[in-house]
Amino acid sequence: QDWIVLVRQNATAALEPVAQIQRNLIAYAILFGLVAILIHWFLAGQIVRPLLKISQAADRLRRNENVAIPTTLQFSEVKTLSNSLASLVGSLKAREASLEALSSTLEQQVSERTQTLAVQNRALEVAKLAAEEATRAKTRFITAASHDLRQPLQALSLFANSLSGRLQGTANAYIAGNIEQSITSLREMFDALLHVSRLDAGLIDCEKSNVALAPLMARMAAEFRLNAAQRGLEFRCVIPDYWIVTEPALFEVIIRNLLSNAVKFTNAGGILVGARKRGDKVAIEIYDTGPGIPVEQQTAVFREFERSKTQANGPNDGLGLGLSIAERYGRLIDAEIQVHSRPGQGTRFSVIVQKAAEVAIVENIAHRSRSNLSGLSLMLLDDSAKHLESLSLFLRDRGATVRTFSTAETALKALRNGMLIDVAVVDYDLGGMITGVEFLDLWYSERRNFEAIVLTGRTDADALKAITRSGKSWITKPAEPEMIAAIVSRLAIKARSARSETQSMAV
Repeated sequence: QDWIVLVRQNATAALEPVAQIQRNLIAYAILFGLVAILIHWFLAGQIVRPLLKISQAADRLRRNENVAIPTTLQFSEVKTLSNSLASLVGSLKAREASLEALSSTLEQQVSERTQTLAVQNRALEVAKLAAEEATRAKTRFITAASHDLRQPLQALSLFANSLSGRLQGTANAYIAGNIEQSITSLREMFDALLHVSRLDAGLIDCEKSNVALAPLMARMAAEFRLNAAQRGLEFRCVIPDYWIVTEPALFEVIIRNLLSNAVKFTNAGGILVGARKRGDKVAIEIYDTGPGIPVEQQTAVFREFERSKTQANGPNDGLGLGLSIAERYGRLIDAEIQVHSRPGQGTRFSVIVQKAAEVAIVENIAHRSRSNLSGLSLMLLDDSAKHLESLSLFLRDRGATVRTFSTAETALKALRNGMLIDVAVVDYDLGGMITGVEFLDLWYSERRNFEAIVLTGRTDADALKAITRSGKSWITKPAEPEMIAAIVSRLAIKARSARSETQSMAV
């Protein structure tokens, strides 16, 4: 039979061994934890210390200090990192050295190129100054030669006109007519040079207006039809009743130059002039059956002094300025000039301008006639005896009473002594201390009792600007004799009208 024994004991005393074991375990755990911490601290220091050295070296490298990346043999991973950083730094230093060498080379090359360019620029500047001086010398020569040649050519033109008038109906009229035609060709060449001078001097004003195309073209066609007939060419002009927006004087110069070229360079066949609409524009087209222009020369023909290799048909093949003037005037009036040509088949020039609104044409075409100057009292002032003689003979043949003077002093003396005239024809260069414009200003400051026209053989910019600023009527030598007579007649009417108004007011 089993027995159960019950023992009574205090619980604290009974559990004391368990508590002691628990306390021992805690003490051992704390001790082992402190030992582990010390071991980990030591090991971390061994690992971090080389990494810190590497970081400090990298920071010094960033500040451009020349240091080496430290190495260690304790840990393979740290050693690998150190070696990689050292290799990278070495590569960067090598590239930096290469870039410095390249930069030095580039700086040297730039310096050498800069010196070379400076030498070339100095040479170009010297060449530019030489070219400018050559251009100025050429301009001075052309200006002087033009002035010296215009004086006798003007006298020759006037003498020839007077001779032609006196020989009308005689056997020698044909010879006189040929002389006048040759002089006209010379005058056209001088006029071409004058157009260029006016362009270069900036004296061309462009005021556009609505212009009836048909009457303008018909008037020019009448002149060129005769020239074409003398060369055995047919000339046809078919222009609808279009109105265009343009500057009429400059537009006429363009068309005249193109027509002149067409007649000069056409040996057989003829010239056809027409016009057609192109949208809101009108194209005036001039066809000829001449030798044509090769494609590679079609741009060059608009350059100054560019002449066709084909000999012109007639005594005057010009200076090569006609198309250049036409192109420059075209830019002024916003007219486009096109050329289409095939060698051996002819050429077509087109002048394209703005179309204006349709307007009824009420003007009649005016035909030029010889001006009658009967009853007019004129004064001529010129230091050239030949020009005075030729102009006075021409004007007297037209019926005018003419007084001639070779100096400004004698002309002023006659005027102050009561000489009455309707129109004064005054040369710009009087060979003395004052010009023709200054002479007129001096007299007009005392009394303005006549109108005046200034003649000049000068084509330089300064002279043309001075005459233009004066506001006086002027024409350039050699002027067409009929033009001089027409202007004198118009000015005389104006002078007498002003004189009548003055007398009426006095009464």
